[in-house]
Amino acid sequence: MSFFQRLLQGTAAIGLGMAAWPSGLAAVEPGGIEFFENHIRPVLVQNCYKCHSEEAGKAKGELLLDTREGLLKGGEAGPTIVPGDPKASLLLKVVSYENEDLQMPPKNKLPDDAIAKLTKWIEMGAPDPRDGKSAEISDKGEFDIAKRKAEHWAWQSVPRDVQPPALDADAGWPRTSIDQFVLARLQQAKLSPSGPASRQTMIRRLYFDLTGLPPTPAEVEAFVSDTSPIAYENLVERLLASPHFGERWGQHWLDLVRFAETRGHEADYPIPQAYRYRNYVVRALNADVPYNDFVVEHVAGDMVKQPRLDPATRENESAKGAGFWHLGEATHSPVDIRGDECNRVHNQIDVYSKAFLGLTMGCARCHDHKVDPISTEEYYSFAAAFTGVRHGERNIEGANPKKMFTARAGKPAVMRVHLRGNAGTLGDEVPPGAVSAVRGMRPDLKLTSATPDAERRRAMAGWISHRDNPLFNRVIVNRVWHWHFGRGLVSTPSDFGATGTRPSHPELLDWLAGWFRDNGYQLKALHRLIVTSDTYRQSTRSSASALQVDRDNRLLWRFSPRRVEGEVLRDSLLFVSEALNTRQGGPGFEDVKEIHFNAGRYYHPIVREGPEFDRRTVYRFSPRGGRDSLLDGFDCPDPSTTTPARTVTIVLSKYPSLKSSSGP
Repeated sequence: MSFFQRLLQGTAAIGLGMAAWPSGLAAVEPGGIEFFENHIRPVLVQNCYKCHSEEAGKAKGELLLDTREGLLKGGEAGPTIVPGDPKASLLLKVVSYENEDLQMPPKNKLPDDAIAKLTKWIEMGAPDPRDGKSAEISDKGEFDIAKRKAEHWAWQSVPRDVQPPALDADAGWPRTSIDQFVLARLQQAKLSPSGPASRQTMIRRLYFDLTGLPPTPAEVEAFVSDTSPIAYENLVERLLASPHFGERWGQHWLDLVRFAETRGHEADYPIPQAYRYRNYVVRALNADVPYNDFVVEHVAGDMVKQPRLDPATRENESAKGAGFWHLGEATHSPVDIRGDECNRVHNQIDVYSKAFLGLTMGCARCHDHKVDPISTEEYYSFAAAFTGVRHGERNIEGANPKKMFTARAGKPAVMRVHLRGNAGTLGDEVPPGAVSAVRGMRPDLKLTSATPDAERRRAMAGWISHRDNPLFNRVIVNRVWHWHFGRGLVSTPSDFGATGTRPSHPELLDWLAGWFRDNGYQLKALHRLIVTSDTYRQSTRSSASALQVDRDNRLLWRFSPRRVEGEVLRDSLLFVSEALNTRQGGPGFEDVKEIHFNAGRYYHPIVREGPEFDRRTVYRFSPRGGRDSLLDGFDCPDPSTTTPARTVTIVLSKYPSLKSSSGP
């Protein structure tokens, strides 16, 4: 960011000082010109001209500073100084770092001596001998939304005519359409699949993958000896129907939406009843709620006209999904309520856009997105859809009516662009809207600043989950693929933008997205499709020749070995020692001690014993502070951020003796 780029977002009140600008140099102090040449011009040349001069060919924010006329004219926010009045001059405010949102130069503050010289120069009337007209240079062409959305693959509609490639009849291997796409890419690279994994390997792989628990020795023996031609398919169905399925895959989802039961920061105060959202996720996945309905419940579940009811309790499950609005980080700053609200909405947008759309929309909070076709105006238009939502207690209807924290409609505020992301510096009003770059979708939503919260969120939920939304369809099938194989077809699962990676198998990704859409967004059906493929059932056996061609296994010539997560390790230890308490639901167990110190709240891990503390790790009370040492050691993610893919700090390549030809 250039020296004066943020000046352009400053207050319009600066323009009131224009009348004080001298028409010539006669009114300035004697020696003013010499002072400018010795002390001011060098500062401008060294810090400003690179981005704001005719010689550089740049006018960031329509601002040129290499002539007196350019300084007089200013940029989009008007003049940068008020001659004779340093206190009213925006230039001095930003170089003095008075406002944390307006600090220039952005990398290093000017020396105090330089700031003092600028102050004195303005007091002198800002003498400036530079003549000449300001060049006609503009930066408007630097951000071409139409060009960017036309060029990038992720913005394009999912083709409806994608078909698996035709292969030679003697290929032998492909069992499903997935295998046809994969084999075609392998043949292009002159590679071959590694061959099937053993039955012992496959039962372990399926159990860990679908339930997060190991099979018993008796279950392994029974499967190995089962001669039925559909023994594998029967095992898949049994595990998909297991109540442990929702616990295993609920953990993946909780990583993504940065679930925790405290707010974070020094206060780190608890979030009442946050556990109800976690239990909702587990139940929804076990019930195989269509993914589009699942997402709608997250955005506007409290507004669903025909809510989904729990068959046992008849409680409104859809409203519980909207309890997600109650989660997230929060600071306690009574002196800056507006800033707190701005940060809360920003956090929600960051999570929603990454989780559901694979977009890094948060980058557009302060400026137009640097690489993706998302403008600042669109960011705040998107934010306008969420400004009315509030979270708090409300009655949840059912056989046993109870109160719980969930979303509830509020009075939405008129949304204006926050200049440079500063809630105290407002620009133009924007109506609620979506992202224009997504092909085949209306971005305006036909909403206004007077539209109530219910309609805003219903419209946004419908836009996000629309069957023609290419990002919505592609992102979720890629996530499920990632969680099965350890890496997605797009290896940046929350960034489908220009800084993300291109898909390794673009046709397969589009075919899966279309198949998932046309089959009712049934997640268990997608799991079934993937795990019954030959691609998934390959061995982990390596090949020196294949490694030379595709060392990272992007073409899927084998099944890549994966390390189980810390939660799976802990649960498995409890399971094999016959200590695992399989009770589901309810509040989580607390293995931390809450400590108050210097107005802060901290959670210190402690050892707790007994059946209540031997439950699955997904039911652990999860503070943002106070991490578990075992989970930390196995890369349990920081719940303050959305985690689409866990890091692995211990990899097999560092320990050759641990390599094997088979694994889970």
